[in-house]
Amino acid sequence: MKQLGQRILWQRARDYLSRYRPLIIGIAGSTGKTMTKDAIKLSLEADLHVRAAAGSYNTPIGIALSLLGLTARQARLHWIRLLAGSRLKELTAEEPNLIILELGADRPGDIDFLANKLPFTIGVVTNVQSTHLRLFSSLDMVAHEMMSLIVDLPRTGHAVLNADDPQVSGMAKHSRAPAIFFGESKDADVRLLRAQRLNSHGFACEIAMAGAIHELHLPHVVARHQLSNVLAALAVAVALEANIKEALWRLPALLPPPGRLQLLAGCHGSHLLDDSYSASPESTLAALDTLLELPARRRIAILGDMLDLGLQSLPHHQQIGKRAAQVADVLVTVGDNMRAAAGAALKTDDTDVHHFDDSRNVGKWLANFLKEDDLVLIKGSRDMHMEEVVKRLVKT
Repeated sequence: MKQLGQRILWQRARDYLSRYRPLIIGIAGSTGKTMTKDAIKLSLEADLHVRAAAGSYNTPIGIALSLLGLTARQARLHWIRLLAGSRLKELTAEEPNLIILELGADRPGDIDFLANKLPFTIGVVTNVQSTHLRLFSSLDMVAHEMMSLIVDLPRTGHAVLNADDPQVSGMAKHSRAPAIFFGESKDADVRLLRAQRLNSHGFACEIAMAGAIHELHLPHVVARHQLSNVLAALAVAVALEANIKEALWRLPALLPPPGRLQLLAGCHGSHLLDDSYSASPESTLAALDTLLELPARRRIAILGDMLDLGLQSLPHHQQIGKRAAQVADVLVTVGDNMRAAAGAALKTDDTDVHHFDDSRNVGKWLANFLKEDDLVLIKGSRDMHMEEVVKRLVKT
């Protein structure tokens, strides 16, 4: 019955697209999809009526719900009520002329399925990282999956690609659509020339695009690598010939999504870097760089297992442990895989190392350990439930 409901939902979504024919932007990539989606929405809202799901709806069913402007909570209702509700919504509200979708790739074929099913006009690829290596086996396989979005774009569309990631920039030669590149590379069409950190967080940026140099202040962005998501949004604005000045005026309101390097007030005057939503080796190294860059009395890293890394799990966790020892005064590891990180950290430095089997026990111990001006990074794969640590340590 559930599969029947899903088929009906997708048929409803296809009927909707045939009736209203909105432009569709697809965002693929190992990390940064949600923040890129939010940045694109902010950039284009002055010119277009934009629809984008509030959360990370990147599964096939989530994407069908996003197309219809429905939520996961509504999906838990009876399918008939759900579909009737979406039809009523069409009759009573103005429909968007642009829809932004995140495309998840949990297994081979996921993005290819969506690229064949939906008429994307613009495809954005944020990066290719070591996620889901248990299923994809190599970075080349991950890149091949992401490229499914780019290969199927029409000649009238645009491929928006990360110039700083060779696996992504190389996709341009496989696209019928013209490519627009973003990044810090000299070849980027939307290029970050300078980024200066503002106090404890936020950046002042200088960006070259559309034949001019523009200034942009992003007071809520904590991590330098998140600037790439903003550049991707501006590249989409260039592709659609949107009002660049309006986009630059709106983007300072951009907030990191929950669990993606949000800076929160912690207990006892501490500060939390909540990056608990997910973890790959690359994103964990970037988060540790952010921990090092921000001012703190003590730097504490709480790192949960990075899952689905296959045969590469052990060396990746050892690499993280070595880097954490260089950055953190205190390292707290969580889970079986992170034992390797703890062992590597103990061999390389005098870092204070602690290990827990379960994230639920970390917050109880650490709550009384924190002091004023401590900076705490919390990160791990979703199934490690590192958000439980955040809940325990956040200031109430």
